[in-house]
Amino acid sequence: MPSWPFRSTPTLSRPIGRFWGLFPGCSLAALEAIEASEVDAFVGRDMRLAFGDRHIDFTAENFLLSFSQPNFYFHASTTYAILRWKGVPLGKRDFTGKLRMVRKP
Repeated sequence: MPSWPFRSTPTLSRPIGRFWGLFPGCSLAALEAIEASEVDAFVGRDMRLAFGDRHIDFTAENFLLSFSQPNFYFHASTTYAILRWKGVPLGKRDFTGKLRMVRKP
């Protein structure tokens, strides 16, 4: 199975200070350098999520749509709810962000 170029296991052995410190070799510049065609080439290809001695096989798009994206929204909404419960003044707009409307002349 092909491997993404930034394949690494996050290290939590020391304080990292920034998110990017979790993944050595992965930087915003490196991510911005990836061409859309490189990402598109993953469609339909097999991929494996491995953790310890276990693994789950997916196609790339099924990994994104049935695992990564739901997990992202679960953790984002849970964090949002905990912050609101703790008194942080957040509203719906803080969660949904700016609307991307079509502006007609």
